[in-house]
Amino acid sequence: MSATETNYTARQAQPQYLERGRQQVTKLPIYRNGALAEPSAGTYSLYDSSGGAVLDAVAVTVSGSVAQYTISAGTLPASLDVGDRWLEEWALVMPDGVTHTFRRPAALVLRRLYPVATDADLEAQYRDLGSALMPSAITSWQEKLDEAWLQIMGRLIGAGNLPYLIMDPYALREVHVDLTLSIIFKEFHSSTGDSRWMESAQHHRVNYEKGWARLNFRYDTDHDGSISSEQRQSAAASLWLTDTSAADRRIRGLPWRDRY
Repeated sequence: MSATETNYTARQAQPQYLERGRQQVTKLPIYRNGALAEPSAGTYSLYDSSGGAVLDAVAVTVSGSVAQYTISAGTLPASLDVGDRWLEEWALVMPDGVTHTFRRPAALVLRRLYPVATDADLEAQYRDLGSALMPSAITSWQEKLDEAWLQIMGRLIGAGNLPYLIMDPYALREVHVDLTLSIIFKEFHSSTGDSRWMESAQHHRVNYEKGWARLNFRYDTDHDGSISSEQRQSAAASLWLTDTSAADRRIRGLPWRDRY
């Protein structure tokens, strides 16, 4: 990057998980100075685990200031092998007039892993979160639930786990709820200065860490859509039994974050 070019931020909290045999929209929000920076044009490329171009510099559309591309079901048919080490490449013409190329790691999966907690789970512990304690500017705690979920996914990935292979999503409910409550109460303390909110935030953070230490689930290690074994895997342990290609076998000993 030239010293005269603008340093944009591509917001990406985790790899992009693409499901086989399903139409889906992939997006990449770009920010500058705390606001979305709208590209005027651009292209999208998708590379498989061998480096082959599945999509090669196809034109993106821009909706709500965000570049996006709709991947058809036929582009990723069910006949393709699932696995990680895929890569997205976005070449976007940004407001500074320069084409910036952003990369994001991806994986081809059978099914994505979806969040497991919602407002009802938070209100089951604190009824007032649904009324008296909710700021007037919002009608749901969805933003906090989403942030907690992204942090949980990042922690799983950082430990070498592949979230899309987890077959017991419910196992994540306790940590999802506690981390969300910790984030909410920490913000309450920031807004009011009341130490009681910080105590509540710390209480749920401790519960989150305790829940994480107990966390375990079953995997689909052979990518066939079913539970591979009744043996449960700890969230703190790494799973290296999912890659089948020769290239993947060579790097099986590396955590996800070191594969790119």
